[in-house]
Amino acid sequence: MVEATQGIEVIPDLPVPPSIQAWDLDPGESQVLAHALASPGSWVVLDDRAGRRCAGSLGVATIGTLGVVLRARIAGLIPLARPLLEALRTHGLFLGNEILEAALAEVGE
Repeated sequence: MVEATQGIEVIPDLPVPPSIQAWDLDPGESQVLAHALASPGSWVVLDDRAGRRCAGSLGVATIGTLGVVLRARIAGLIPLARPLLEALRTHGLFLGNEILEAALAEVGE
């Protein structure tokens, strides 16, 4: 059963298949991938390298936080990507300067 809490949908955990357990990912990434396997054709947002490799081995399509922000910028959902990406870096997103600048150049920033 799906529970709604203040507009946020809380989805119950699924059993994590051995094919995901073998990667020794953190519980959150494991759940994201378990849900993706239960919903063929879905995409997952993962930044962790091991999580992305696991997803690839399972045939699960991935996008990272950087990709989500750039797509939001291209779609006009946010006025600029740089302030958001800088804030995310301040709060722990690992994103090198070279990658950041190359990505921002792709969206005209």
